[in-house]
Amino acid sequence: MTRCRRARRYPFRRFAALFAAALLAAGSGAASAQSSQSGTVLRLHVRGSDGLIYFYLTGLRSAPPACATQPYWVIPNEASTVARQQLALLMMAEATGKSVIVYGSGACSRWPDGESVLEVAVSD
Repeated sequence: MTRCRRARRYPFRRFAALFAAALLAAGSGAASAQSSQSGTVLRLHVRGSDGLIYFYLTGLRSAPPACATQPYWVIPNEASTVARQQLALLMMAEATGKSVIVYGSGACSRWPDGESVLEVAVSD
């Protein structure tokens, strides 16, 4: 079958390939917008006035979003089960001196100048 006949037989094949490539490129850009940091817990705060949970880590932070003008991380939705689990991991790491890895959401959803935490992992 010649190339011309194949093109007529599958007119959307090239469009589908370009569309899939565009979706992959868009998805990889969103993932790279997240920042991360690894280190030990330097300070951990739970504010009584509004329940805000925020903390500082040692170590360098990779590419925070523009909204994160402060070096702390904020646990969003502190009343959720996930927030309690993240707080427990941070408290355990601080008490034992273990390192953690924090991945950000790329947004400052809970507090306007601190990036919201997406994931916390104990690394040692």
